Amino acid sequence: MKELQEQVKFLEETKKNISSASKENVQCNDQVLGSNIKARILDKSVLINIHCTKQDGIVGRVLLQMEQLQLSVHDIRIMPFGSTNLEISILAEMENGCCITVQDIVKALQINILDQVQSVHE
Repeated sequence: MKELQEQVKFLEETKKNISSASKENVQCNDQVLGSNIKARILDKSVLINIHCTKQDGIVGRVLLQMEQLQLSVHDIRIMPFGSTNLEISILAEMENGCCITVQDIVKALQINILDQVQSVHE
């Protein structure tokens, strides 16, 4: 009987923890909205994640910007995120002689891609 009481107590505590974790996830999701760019560089490999609003031609503008930054795109994944947003993941490689930083990539994409999208919506 004592074991059963301990199991009930354990399950009730677990349920409380799950409920509070679910509330935290909802709060974090609210912060994801808006444009966001993340980039990582390892040797010559570049991984870029872009979260932005859906708009015609955005993928073409991203690919053009990759070319201007001297990055050869090896893989690009475009996934809808809700009904009005996109999650774009790009795996690229720096071309020979290219020396670019994460800050340069993020700044170029922010200025040339996302700012244009935002100005169209205004």
